[in-house]
Amino acid sequence: MDLVKKAEEIGKNLSNTNQLRKFHGHLTKIWSKYAYNRRKYSQNQQAFKEDILNEVHFMKIFLAYQAGRGVSEDIKKLRKVLEPLIDEIKTPEDFEKFKKFYDAVLAYHKFYSETARNSRSVRK
Repeated sequence: MDLVKKAEEIGKNLSNTNQLRKFHGHLTKIWSKYAYNRRKYSQNQQAFKEDILNEVHFMKIFLAYQAGRGVSEDIKKLRKVLEPLIDEIKTPEDFEKFKKFYDAVLAYHKFYSETARNSRSVRK
């Protein structure tokens, strides 16, 4: 299955936006730091590892904690997909691909949740 289809499948089936928002907040902070220093990281792999990669790998701990709390099955599904992708991040290019995939998940989630909301309001 290609990543676009996978992102759509995940986004379509997520219902708990609170957990998604928390993960998104953490990832956005890391991405902002990366984007600000992109040139530095493309030239210095060690700086990328120390500044960005360590933070990205910490996101696995966040996902495990949220999944362990048992608040939502959605976060468990998200963890199952995102953890292996996080493990594959080794370079700035890998991080950019991961961010695009995550953004696609978020976009599909927004699309399908709005579609469902509009469908419910039409029926009333």
